[in-house]
Amino acid sequence: MNDKSVLLRHVHLPYIIVGVSYIILSSVSIFLNQHSSGIGIWLPNAILATFILHDEKKRLSGYLLVGLVSAFVSNIFLVKPLWLVTAIAVTNTIEIVPLLLLIWLFYPQTKLIEKINLQPLRLLLPLLIAITLGCILSAIGGAAVRGIAQPDMRYFQAVERWFSVDFLGMLTILPFGISLTKQNIRTILEGEKLIELILLIVMAVLMEFVAFAFVPFPFIIMTLIFPILAFRLAFFGTSILAIFVITTFLGIERSSLFMVAIQNPSIINYTQTIMSLTLLSMFIGGLLADRYMLTLTELRTLSAELKYQATHDSLTQLMNRSELERQVKEILTRRDINQSHFFCYLDLDRFKIVNDSIGHIAGDELLKYVTSVIQSKIREIDILARLGGDEFAIILSNISERTAIKTIKNIISAIRSIKFNWGSKHYEIGVSVGMVHFSPEKETFESLMAKSDVACYTAKHKSGNTYALYEDATSEASIFHNEIQLISGITAAIENNQFELYVHEVRSLKKDNLFNGYYEILLRLIDGNKIIHPAQFISTAERYNLMVNVDRWVIRKVLIEYGSQIARIPEFSFTLNLSANSINSDHFIDFLVHILEETPIPRERIGFELTETAVIDNLNKAGEILKMIQAYGAFIALDDFGSGLSSFNYLKHCPVKLIKIDGSFIKMINKSAIDQSIVESINQLAHKLGVLTVAEYVETEDVLHTLHEIGVDFAQGYAISKEVPITDLL
Repeated sequence: MNDKSVLLRHVHLPYIIVGVSYIILSSVSIFLNQHSSGIGIWLPNAILATFILHDEKKRLSGYLLVGLVSAFVSNIFLVKPLWLVTAIAVTNTIEIVPLLLLIWLFYPQTKLIEKINLQPLRLLLPLLIAITLGCILSAIGGAAVRGIAQPDMRYFQAVERWFSVDFLGMLTILPFGISLTKQNIRTILEGEKLIELILLIVMAVLMEFVAFAFVPFPFIIMTLIFPILAFRLAFFGTSILAIFVITTFLGIERSSLFMVAIQNPSIINYTQTIMSLTLLSMFIGGLLADRYMLTLTELRTLSAELKYQATHDSLTQLMNRSELERQVKEILTRRDINQSHFFCYLDLDRFKIVNDSIGHIAGDELLKYVTSVIQSKIREIDILARLGGDEFAIILSNISERTAIKTIKNIISAIRSIKFNWGSKHYEIGVSVGMVHFSPEKETFESLMAKSDVACYTAKHKSGNTYALYEDATSEASIFHNEIQLISGITAAIENNQFELYVHEVRSLKKDNLFNGYYEILLRLIDGNKIIHPAQFISTAERYNLMVNVDRWVIRKVLIEYGSQIARIPEFSFTLNLSANSINSDHFIDFLVHILEETPIPRERIGFELTETAVIDNLNKAGEILKMIQAYGAFIALDDFGSGLSSFNYLKHCPVKLIKIDGSFIKMINKSAIDQSIVESINQLAHKLGVLTVAEYVETEDVLHTLHEIGVDFAQGYAISKEVPITDLL
């Protein structure tokens, strides 16, 4: 078979089907209309209109010609002469002309059936207008032709009869043809819809028989079931039932099985019109039901989509932080103390390298792959969420610590094994995990996030690709958490002036000292109603390089803000502590010079204390600061002297005025001959170098008496006085 014959077959096949269907339905219509008491129907034009609407190739002229030929063939054996057959065929075909014009003018490129099913209320109105207009034109023309053949015929009755017969036929077949789609058929066949349709058809037909037996106009009673059907099975189901009911009704009426139905001829004359209006209202009800169900479905779909978008990450399709929070809170409200859970915070290592070097598209692909890797290592009951960026969270539910750690180790190993290739480049990543064991009655979502974050940070500081478990106060992650909180408190204290200054007297033990004593300025951190001593926060502040800011705050507070008040107090000398952070800071010396030049306090009354360790660790930087301090006329005290291994060697290089002997030697001076000997040696050597000595931690009169005997110059401790706020002296 050549291409031309195949093409002709595909073109001719729809025309053949339409022609055969037209002729068959013409015969059915003629059969139903013969010997009836006045009720009739014309079905073939409806099937022609159905094919036209379904045809995507818009072969309008071809269907017009097929309709004309089919109408001619249908009437050639029933009507004489030939001109009358031709005229009737033409008037029958005129019925579809408005529909063809509607499609040609307004919807030439549109798949009309799909559009009608998507927007039925919007498109069926112009379709109904076109069909009605076609039926009117056909009725006017057909009645005129009949009037020529039968001069005694009543013209207006003929027009009404022709129109009602054609319009009823259109309303019976065309809705079914329009809604005959795979989706609608599937909807009827699924569930119990098919059974429901069959039951309604049976019920409607039984009602017809009962109505014909007892009422003059049975169609009104029979159509009571249509509103129920319209909203139960919507448009498609209604159109199926309409075909059964109308054909059954016409069959019963034609056979005159129940004569009660034709006892009132005046009503019978308007039966077709009433039936058409009833069908029309029924189909409008079906359309409204369709629109309602479609809107309801759309709203449900939209609601589900919006809910999904609000609770899930668009890239990985994992739940997001807000949904994770809701899930965690749900777990916490169960109050089942027998269940053990682990909240795990995951932060990818070296992911930023991928993102920055080859772009976000590659980074997104990597995140999706990591997601699939993690999902393969956890159970279905576990929860995986993306917190944002390269951070994930896992809730391991109802699990032992041993199994939880094993699961996390497997995840770490799997992610570490990822070989991510992008173009010609190859990348490897890792993951740090913070784990928190929790039970419902002890935690909140916020506390779990904070603890797991700290534990994750701890794991990352171990070099990454590992986990850290946040347990009790002695665990590494817990200690780190406390440090983080302390850092936050120190930063806030600097910004909000939450530090307080105290002074601790250093008293002279000799009458011939150059000055009678001085005060050491001490710092306290105020946390609500609690006072935090330096020993509790200075080591943390130094570790995180915060002491530079703390030292600056103290120096500015004492030398500038309190400067005028201190300057007015005679012989008020004092020392300020300088940390190792400040000594190592590049710009601290410039800051100190500026303050010393601005302060109103005589510089010989200002002293600075540096720990021996801080000086030894950075002798060059410390030397610069010490020389600058000496150049400005302030004095220097070396704190914790004797704690280092090379104290005496470094002492001769430092321009210090005072050394404070380490308190560990002072505390046991009366009980340890070695400690006493060390103190005596330090005191003697310091005096030979022209340096005054200070004993720290002098707690008892006995220790004070021993220090007198040794010849130490100054003493500081509770045997002398306790710390007091600096404001008490101002």
